[in-house]
Amino acid sequence: MLRDQAGKSKSQARRSLGTAEVLDEMPVLRAAVDSGEVALANAERLADAAQRTAPEAVDSASDLLALAKELPPDKFAREASAWAQRPGGRRRSRAREVTEQAAAEIGGAFRTLAEVLTEVADGESELIFVGG
Repeated sequence: MLRDQAGKSKSQARRSLGTAEVLDEMPVLRAAVDSGEVALANAERLADAAQRTAPEAVDSASDLLALAKELPPDKFAREASAWAQRPGGRRRSRAREVTEQAAAEIGGAFRTLAEVLTEVADGESELIFVGG
């Protein structure tokens, strides 16, 4: 529907939708795009950088946002790509991804244990201890 209404190709419509979804996680950038301070093409590059790093890192990078406001899309594309590749916390590391995944799994395990203990307390289930 978006591609028919906007006269975009399927891939362009998909890209615009992806950009909009990422912008929802970046309120500073969203406001700059909504006000017309940042061109949509530059917002797409920022969304790409956010997917390679982290949305909050891009949204809080005032230097990058200033460039997005000033540079034409072709020049800004190079700047955004270079920014996303910088070491030192801006680039999402594999270690960070593994840590986040482990934290989510551990959180899930604790919620499951809490649910079981609630069931036991309510008399809906019983604990069976195995071993010494």
